[in-house]
Amino acid sequence: MKVAVLLYQNMRHAPFLKFYERIFQETEGVDYDVIYLDRHPELNEPNDEHHIPISWIGKDDHNIFTKVLSGATYPFRAKKILGAKKYDFVFVLTTMPGVFLANYLTHNYFGKYLFDVRDYTKEYIKTYFNAETRVVQNAAINVISSPEYVNFLPPADYHVCHNLNIPDSEEQPARFRKSSSERLVVAYVGNIQYANYCMNLIKLVEKDERFEFHFYGPEGGSLEITNYVNALNNPRITMKGRFKPEDKEKIFGCSDLIFNCYGNDNNIVKYAISNKYYDAAYYRRPLIVSPDTAMSRLSDRFAFPIDLKITGNLNSLYEWYGRIDSEQFEQYCISVIDSAAADNSKLEKLIKDKLYECR
Repeated sequence: MKVAVLLYQNMRHAPFLKFYERIFQETEGVDYDVIYLDRHPELNEPNDEHHIPISWIGKDDHNIFTKVLSGATYPFRAKKILGAKKYDFVFVLTTMPGVFLANYLTHNYFGKYLFDVRDYTKEYIKTYFNAETRVVQNAAINVISSPEYVNFLPPADYHVCHNLNIPDSEEQPARFRKSSSERLVVAYVGNIQYANYCMNLIKLVEKDERFEFHFYGPEGGSLEITNYVNALNNPRITMKGRFKPEDKEKIFGCSDLIFNCYGNDNNIVKYAISNKYYDAAYYRRPLIVSPDTAMSRLSDRFAFPIDLKITGNLNSLYEWYGRIDSEQFEQYCISVIDSAAADNSKLEKLIKDKLYECR
């Protein structure tokens, strides 16, 4: 059978694609194409019979004009490819291509597409929400990356797909051991964003000799954090720059706490599950999170919630870390990984069964 995957981004920026590709590769008789929006042609991603780019109009994918123009022409270009290839099943990753192609999908692929939601997008717009409602009501399977997305999505039967990327290694990560040093190392791992929250913690760490704060990853835009940290010239607060995936184990290994504190003032950060939730559990490191978020609720007492807008010192964080029960935290980390793997396994079986039915 012929399967299409619709991506509204580059493949490199869609790690969840690997979950679906593995299913296709393990399912006999499935031939699949990835139709992706080439927002970053400098990545030189494949352009062949099975990897079909839809070009981004313009050079800057942050420019509002090019965003509108690319979005307006996307449905016509995507439908042209889908119509020419005549697929049996479509995997819609993520919300934007689903909404843009709502009428086409519901009429041409009724009950023969999977709809995957990874983020809060434009659900506050009535016409957008109505289109999304039609998509979820007529999908064969609806997938979400966080169970709390039901708070803003149309009512439907949703299945959770966790962004669980366990290293391909038979070795188990080291068990949790609290730092033997009096100084705790906080790490920001990934693309550097949420400058206000980062700045707030930097200023608290600057005044507190018990902590270090290290940034691993690139910062775009005005480089506000990078410039501020460089000007500080404080050896306890540093920018480590980009890193390779294989460096992640070392980064987590030399850190005591993982920063995942992005506020709770919008649905994007309030309901999402960060990849750091799984990474921190796998590498056995506690998280710093914002209160009243999915991350805080899921982690419960095994992450430290802190409101960086009002917190004046890091005393509570330091004392909390000292009270962590190592054995209880170890069991918590195991349960996070095992539970996520079980959910993904159930979804994988469901997808394989549905593909078999649609042959």
